[in-house]
Amino acid sequence: MEILLNDQPLDFTLEGERTLGEVVRGLERWLAGSALVLYSVRHGGRELLGLPPEQWAGTPQAEVGRLEVTVRHTGELARANLRTVGEFLALARGFLSRAESDPALAAELSRGLPPLAESLRRHFPEAEVEAGLSGLAALLREGGPGDPGGPSRPQALTRLERLEGQVARRLEELEHPRAALGRLAAELEPCLERAAEVSLLLQTGRDREAMELMVRFSELSRLLVRLLETAELPAIDGQEPREFFGELNRMLKELARAFEAKDTVLIGDLMEYEIAPRLRRLQAVLA
Repeated sequence: MEILLNDQPLDFTLEGERTLGEVVRGLERWLAGSALVLYSVRHGGRELLGLPPEQWAGTPQAEVGRLEVTVRHTGELARANLRTVGEFLALARGFLSRAESDPALAAELSRGLPPLAESLRRHFPEAEVEAGLSGLAALLREGGPGDPGGPSRPQALTRLERLEGQVARRLEELEHPRAALGRLAAELEPCLERAAEVSLLLQTGRDREAMELMVRFSELSRLLVRLLETAELPAIDGQEPREFFGELNRMLKELARAFEAKDTVLIGDLMEYEIAPRLRRLQAVLA
């Protein structure tokens, strides 16, 4: 049997695979642990991965002849998926913005809503996806006004716009990580300027203000750590990036524990003397 991988002959040793299904599973095991995934498997003019396995998996390996396999990088697939999601959200936003309903478009969008939600869950927490799409299915149903008590069109539109912004941001992170890091570092600046205030806010009963500041800081820090895992950066103030990120991540986890314990003194010390100085050093590299 001849296997072509991305149009090139593949030197793949069969280890007792007797059927086509076993060959495909062997290829999946071969790719496991790498940054590549099985994207397409074609045989006899058919795309096997889009068919029920019972229609092809039992084919004897000796009868296969040629197998055309395509693999793609996980990052490439993630970018392609996010672009498709962004296009769908823009289409849905356009639908909600129109004064007149379009039943045909509403039906088309309704059919695409389940796979859209599934795609979004690959990139964002379940709660964020549910909040962003809340009420959309009802509003799309036959182009109607939605369920009584559910979100209005303007409310659903606002949620969609927010979700669309999240998708665009995640796509920027994947396509231009250094630019995304620079922007994120700038967004962190107001939080860093107020780092020393957190403990005082908590001690003086201004818990809500402190919580809002910490929530914003936590969100930005979570995004920062995720970006730092893939970005290629030089040494940070003489420290290797991996070591720097490890220390920063430990400090952020300790901060979370201090917040859970309501240890206002430790929170203030961590923010002012540990986390803020480290992020300042990082900003100098990203500038």
